[in-house]
Amino acid sequence: MAVDSLRGFIDGVQAGGRLFFSADEIPHVEGSRAVEAALRRLVKKGAIRRLLPKSPAFVIVPPEHRTMGLPPVEWWLDDLMAHLGQDYYVGLLSAAAASGSSHFAPMETQVVTTKWLRPIENGRHRIRFFQKAAIPQEFVSTRQDAWGPLRIGSPALTALDLVVYPIARQSG
Repeated sequence: MAVDSLRGFIDGVQAGGRLFFSADEIPHVEGSRAVEAALRRLVKKGAIRRLLPKSPAFVIVPPEHRTMGLPPVEWWLDDLMAHLGQDYYVGLLSAAAASGSSHFAPMETQVVTTKWLRPIENGRHRIRFFQKAAIPQEFVSTRQDAWGPLRIGSPALTALDLVVYPIARQSG
């Protein structure tokens, strides 16, 4: 893959309605240092952001979101979790805020998943993960947003999780 077509690949991902991509998806010659250098340049310009250090996971950052570091988490969280192979739902204070049950917006996105994951801090965004042995699918709904689906815990599940994970109430 020519380095000039990397921007075309990224534009194609965004035109397809996604902001998340993995470097593994980029069709390039194995070990191509030119592609890696081009990715680093785009990260330096703020056009894309690497989600985790040394990870192939990237988020495309539209110009209007570059001062925040990343576009809203809701736009790319489902793609990230699919990339990680993890079942999840937005829960705790984040789910309460999404359903209008919270009097304030949490300073982080709280996600419940079946595997422990390190928090992600990138730009002004923070995602904190909480581990649960099993996801009760009957209490999780999928909301379709402009950029894709987002799995959110029901109000009953949110109330239960807030009792089980009291540390989540100390958001921020």
